[in-house]
Amino acid sequence: MVKKRKVKKGSEKTGRSASAANRIAKQKKETFVKRPSLATPKDEERKAGLGVLKVILGVLAAAIIGATILAKYTGAGNVEHGDKIQDEPCVGNEECATGYVCYQYATNPFSCKERCKEDDDCGERHTCKAVVRFGKKRVKPMKVCVANREL
Repeated sequence: MVKKRKVKKGSEKTGRSASAANRIAKQKKETFVKRPSLATPKDEERKAGLGVLKVILGVLAAAIIGATILAKYTGAGNVEHGDKIQDEPCVGNEECATGYVCYQYATNPFSCKERCKEDDDCGERHTCKAVVRFGKKRVKPMKVCVANREL
């Protein structure tokens, strides 16, 4: 009579012994081999420097956003407007009502002029004219209502 050998777990599928099957399973699990880093000390310094730069930029962005929100809620930057309207004499924009600017057209004295986009925005005796306003650092084009008698 022939004795049958006992088959151990793991060898049924492959026909190998249990220890060989376990070894193969371990090798399959270890698919990623850790390799030595190719980074140089300079690369590490750059990474550290970029981290500091990111933190500085983040703090700066947060400060700018915070200042903008604070200015909005405290009313800073809002210009007080006066009550002068079209063709009333003025010295500065603060004297003119909202939507008006203090402007000198041709040789006429400074007076409040209404801002406009087209002739329909102005009254019957006024025309919408493109003018240039000289600021501290830039030239600002705009359109204002000018009396027909000033043209």
